[in-house]
Amino acid sequence: MKGLYKHQNKKRTLKDILLSPTTEYLMEAHNAISAKIIEEVGFSGIWASGLTISSSLGVRDRNEISWTQVIDAVEYMTDVVDCPILLDVDTGYGDYNSFRRVVKKLCQRNISGCCIEDKIFPKQNSFIGERQELASIAEFTGKIKAGIDHRENEDFVIIARTEALISGYGIDEALRRAEAYYEAGADAILIHSKSSNADEVLEFCNLFTAPCPIVIVPTKYYNTPTNVFEEAGVSTVIWANHSLRASVKAIRETAEIVFKEKSLVSVENKVASLAEIFRLNGEHEMEQIEKRYLQEADSSNIIFLAASRGQYLKTLTEDRPKCLIEINGKPLLQHAINRFRSVGVNDISVVSGYKGEQINHYDVKNIANSEYEATGECYSLYCALSQIKKSTIVAYGDLILDGYIINQLPKNDSDADIVIYVDKSNEQIDNHDGCFVQCSSSYSPNPFENEGVSVLAIVDASDRLNAHGQWIGVMKIMDKGVARVHEALQQLIDAGEVSASISDLLGQLLKTGSRVKCEYVNGGWIDINTAMDLEFAKRAEAKAV
Repeated sequence: MKGLYKHQNKKRTLKDILLSPTTEYLMEAHNAISAKIIEEVGFSGIWASGLTISSSLGVRDRNEISWTQVIDAVEYMTDVVDCPILLDVDTGYGDYNSFRRVVKKLCQRNISGCCIEDKIFPKQNSFIGERQELASIAEFTGKIKAGIDHRENEDFVIIARTEALISGYGIDEALRRAEAYYEAGADAILIHSKSSNADEVLEFCNLFTAPCPIVIVPTKYYNTPTNVFEEAGVSTVIWANHSLRASVKAIRETAEIVFKEKSLVSVENKVASLAEIFRLNGEHEMEQIEKRYLQEADSSNIIFLAASRGQYLKTLTEDRPKCLIEINGKPLLQHAINRFRSVGVNDISVVSGYKGEQINHYDVKNIANSEYEATGECYSLYCALSQIKKSTIVAYGDLILDGYIINQLPKNDSDADIVIYVDKSNEQIDNHDGCFVQCSSSYSPNPFENEGVSVLAIVDASDRLNAHGQWIGVMKIMDKGVARVHEALQQLIDAGEVSASISDLLGQLLKTGSRVKCEYVNGGWIDINTAMDLEFAKRAEAKAV
């Protein structure tokens, strides 16, 4: 969701733009809100300008803010847009060592590429003064190579900008430098000019024969029709500073009117509405956020299915049911009870079987499945049918669950009949045991994109690699699903399916038209079946404490 989550993969890369068969256009942005507007307008990408970022902070374009401050500003932009961002890094903020660190940090912050110029640090703006000093070719190509060697993303772009024309060194010097920068590995060449016409830039385009994209910035030769650039084979055109300049003019005009008239009447209909500001900064998303995270105490009850001994645990369960095996000095069942009570689930039932009388020592309803040796999970749940009279959580009694899973219990106003927790991780899907499911869409790292995902089918373990995930052993029967679960359980028992599993119950519910929704999780649970599971759970709980 834009405004909340950094997008790890942009929909389109800067390389896509540079290598496009048609000329592409980037627009300048200097903060997150300008970046968002530019993306919404439809630009291919964003030019994060050193001039306008500095100016928006009230300082000169002379490296008066640090590179970390620049990157912090651009990170706000990349947080809210999907289009790629090209950052103006001036001269690389120092020598080759500084530049390689800059590149590494840009990759870590999900910024798509940078443009480095061949002037001397600290720089001054290219439109100020005459014949500014340039770095030697050897020094600058060293910077380019250092950046290439330290980029952590193969799609990250490094564009070399030569100031030979704008500093008055002529076309031959510009070509010589561009060739060297291309040979050093630059992904594109930006040729800069402050001439009022495009003649020298077009001459450069004609004479530069390397198979390398050319980028231009027509701030001064803006009267040149864009079809001229397209015909010259220009890869990308950057409109480099007009967002800031437009905002300065608009702010000044508005402020002058308000100051003069001591009233907002003349300007209110000429400025953006508050509703538009709230839309741009993602205020509307708070309803979803609050719904997901600002939860009241859950009024549901819970039924733990804990009738089995746990045959693979052998001597560990000779004197106790599996759910009472201790993990770091506390029974497995107690860990589970504490987790759910922490979110307000206090009405707790346990369906017991093997050595079930030991459950009486806990402050829970102990419901005995006296036929536990000859029956399955559905029969155990059927024994507790009287407890399913409102929204009810059903969980295996041998689970260790991270707190985050408990905290994302769906509210009772869900439009589903049943909600099941599904682990998307490949590590779990590689298991041969368990209940695997196919869903209406796969897991997304953005939790809001996982809302409303439906379970379509229960998948056999033999076909688990075609599943979207594995049910972890926790489900919530919503208020509207209570009658459906009663009916499905009764149908299974009446059919003599006393050994049926919860997977069979879910299949029956889907077959009869119940809406089963998926709540994706990404790890954070352990189903205790073996001594190895037990040791792993002990280590996990120790870390949690």
